[in-house]
Amino acid sequence: MALANINWLLLRYLLQSRSFPPSQIALYILTLLPSLLAYRYLITSGTPRFDPSGALLSPGEDLAAPGMTEWAWDLVFVTWGCEVGSGALGGWVWYFYLLIPAYALYKLATFFLPSLRQSVQAFSAIAGQAGAGAEAQEAPGGESKRQQKLRKRMERGDPRVKQMERKRPA
Repeated sequence: MALANINWLLLRYLLQSRSFPPSQIALYILTLLPSLLAYRYLITSGTPRFDPSGALLSPGEDLAAPGMTEWAWDLVFVTWGCEVGSGALGGWVWYFYLLIPAYALYKLATFFLPSLRQSVQAFSAIAGQAGAGAEAQEAPGGESKRQQKLRKRMERGDPRVKQMERKRPA
């Protein structure tokens, strides 16, 4: 972590004509804080804990585990890459930091879209049942549009329509 931050300072000073614009310093500080928090999380979760007698309480978390640990590593590595890249290539490299919220939105979308689709399908099925019930209530003696289409097919002799005699109530 120290190497990435020192590289940013040295590369920025040596390659960028000794310029430190306020916008670049602000970006550096804004991205340094989440990186420090994620790095601290990784250190504390991966460090084994012992009780005062020296017995092992917890061996520490697996730092290659998926989930939160993996995301913390991603945050740290993207931040370090942006720091070194912006020092060497210029301020435009900070746009790569947008990969973090883009990935978060992608993960949220893949998590919520299947359940959202199921909800929409269930709602449309309920709405379709309610609509069919309303049609039947509106015209108890008349025919619905579907019944009219079937009757016309039957009159034309369409083989898809099964013809059955139906007695009308008096």
